[in-house]
Amino acid sequence: MFKPEPIATIPWSVIESFVNNDFLLSDEEFQALPIVLGDPDGGIRFASGDLIISDKIDSAATTMS
Repeated sequence: MFKPEPIATIPWSVIESFVNNDFLLSDEEFQALPIVLGDPDGGIRFASGDLIISDKIDSAATTMS
């Protein structure tokens, strides 16, 4: 009989910064955040440095580094 392998856990080193650096937003702060609509190619997954399209424009975010 086939016995499936257990699902591997995520190492603490991978998720530690998300657990230790969490924060709460007020409703106003949350509503002010942009909504990511996609990218020029219609993609839904993004990485640092990717060009994305959102519903709000922030002049600080439009500068390229």
